[in-house]
Amino acid sequence: MQAVLVAHFWRLGEQMSSFKAPAGRATALDAELFAIQLGVVKATSFDVKCIVIITDSLTTARRAVDASVHSG
Repeated sequence: MQAVLVAHFWRLGEQMSSFKAPAGRATALDAELFAIQLGVVKATSFDVKCIVIITDSLTTARRAVDASVHSG
């Protein structure tokens, strides 16, 4: 089975864009991490002052902001 990542981009209550892509043979946590990365990269391409990330995986959210060296 293949993981799929989805990222939605909202600004001032209006959806600006949406992105869906296959993540290949990856764990759900890896797909979630890739979706967070995609969301942050896309959000920084707009003139934003605040980025809100909604995820169902607190572990992945912590890993996304962990600047230490880790596998993967």
